[in-house]
Amino acid sequence: MQDEHNFYIEIIHAFIKKNFPEKKLYFSSDLDCHDNVERIPIPNPKKPPPELIKIPDLVAEEIDNHHFTIFGEAKTFKDFINDPLRVNSQLDYYFNRLKYKNSGILIYSLPHTLKNKVTNLIIKKKEDWNTHKVKHIVITDLEHTEAII
Repeated sequence: MQDEHNFYIEIIHAFIKKNFPEKKLYFSSDLDCHDNVERIPIPNPKKPPPELIKIPDLVAEEIDNHHFTIFGEAKTFKDFINDPLRVNSQLDYYFNRLKYKNSGILIYSLPHTLKNKVTNLIIKKKEDWNTHKVKHIVITDLEHTEAII
């Protein structure tokens, strides 16, 4: 399962390297080749400690400009379908963090069959939180496969 999740993180990393070659970025992620993403506690006395942490799977920040920030979130089919509360709370948190960046981008990677569902959810979250200036990109396993063929 972890290998499948890491596959989607690798898709995000490859996409960033390909589409932002001019940027000098510092990466942190769940991948072994990067430092771990900083864990951010969110106080909520109604939830046990594992639910108090909201971190993206990958963060890329421009070294010279911390206002250019990319959050990457990877989801397997099972993770996305079986835990909608986590999916929603993560998106809420990510958009509220990224809205304070001059150039905030959310990149979401998951199986192609879920692309429309997550795209609609992201658009709704952007409207709910008034974060229209935060860009979002949804990439899938199918698009990644087409790009490397």
